[in-house]
Amino acid sequence: MLVRVGVLVALITPALLPTLAIPLGAMVVAALAATAMTFRGAKGQHADLKLTNPFELTAAVKVSLVFALVLLATKAANAYLGASGLYIASAAGGTTDVDAITVSTAKLAQGSLAASVATVAICIAIATNTIVKTVLAISIGGWALGKRLVLAGAMILVAGAAGLLPALR
Repeated sequence: MLVRVGVLVALITPALLPTLAIPLGAMVVAALAATAMTFRGAKGQHADLKLTNPFELTAAVKVSLVFALVLLATKAANAYLGASGLYIASAAGGTTDVDAITVSTAKLAQGSLAASVATVAICIAIATNTIVKTVLAISIGGWALGKRLVLAGAMILVAGAAGLLPALR
């Protein structure tokens, strides 16, 4: 997810990368460290997964609708409520997807949106998405999986928050 966010921003608004690079880079380093710690202690347990067709039309339509709704919500929130509204929309949108927030915020940064505001909004979406995924993993995989993911998620969140400090100055 983190590398994908960087690629999307680089493609849409490269001028945003210098501001986003520090928190995003810090989160990538934290994620890699957490991955190394997790696999170092892995015991090779495997669970049976039920896979479904990823090309099912219903799923594609749902994803497209969520994406469009998030794009609309971020633009409206920024227009009517300013930075605070964009932050709220980022937190809400981050519960389902980071890409839509990243794309819409990067597009807003091409205009009058400050790079620091765009960076904070994208990081809020990443933080929210990380928390939601951690909670989902705990509810599906139990505490054996959850304790590792809580540590990984916490490392990513702390690294991102520390990386945001220069952008807020």
